[in-house]
Amino acid sequence: MFRRLPGSLPEDPKFPANLNKLGYFINKENQIRKINKPDEKFHFHITNNDRYNEVHREAVHGESNIIRPLLCADNPLACIRAEVSSQMTKLGIPPLYLPQLDVAKPREPHIPIYATPSDILKTKRRILIVVNNSDSDLGVWSYRIVRGEGSITSGTCISLVEEIKRRADGISDLELGTLILNPGELIYSHRTMSAMTHTAWLGQPRSSAVHPANIIHPEYNMVPGNKTSAEHLAFIFDKILENPNFVSENAELYLVGLIDGARDILEYLNQRCNDNGEQTSLYLGS
Repeated sequence: MFRRLPGSLPEDPKFPANLNKLGYFINKENQIRKINKPDEKFHFHITNNDRYNEVHREAVHGESNIIRPLLCADNPLACIRAEVSSQMTKLGIPPLYLPQLDVAKPREPHIPIYATPSDILKTKRRILIVVNNSDSDLGVWSYRIVRGEGSITSGTCISLVEEIKRRADGISDLELGTLILNPGELIYSHRTMSAMTHTAWLGQPRSSAVHPANIIHPEYNMVPGNKTSAEHLAFIFDKILENPNFVSENAELYLVGLIDGARDILEYLNQRCNDNGEQTSLYLGS
């Protein structure tokens, strides 16, 4: 019987979560392009090894400092996830952390959503709640669009918020309150102190390139009240939408479900809303 000693196993690939060091930048159109070939998009198959390709992709998706060489060489930004968060905050829809319901990032396990600040949200007559797919990062509609022919704007919730503001034309009363839910990032990593999707979890460092992914502990790596997409949606209704500190009792709720987010909405409304006699303006997209 033969075995390989741990020191002889191939090392797990490592890439900096830094677009500039990975050879990419964000151009003026908010698109991700190669630094040495500005017309070329993100390239997934950098090797014939799936593990290397997947870790490389997660580095592009991850959070660290980058620069925008065509915009401002002194401007430290971040990879895609943090870039979306930064732009959403500038649009007035910053992260809100659950279950703490705090705008400051907590040290305890948490899941972020994007939300109109509570002091503004409770004044809104109409509120849009978007429930994304259960394997998507917060606010990301499609990474294929983000990394491909589209842009960070068109492939994420940034485009939605910009359209809401455009239609309101600067009139605060016409602007919808907005909640972008996060049924995809339900696994909590204590190493990174952040919530992530199952895909991102598989991209986390391993003992070697041939070791299996780390085990997801059903308690240690989950956030109370948000362990499943159904729990997450119920938490939003119980703690935010039915909380007068966040939402007026006279507000109209408009729910949009993307892919299996539509299923989660239907199942929740079927279980609860009909029994309570609630009137909800509902649009489902899939």
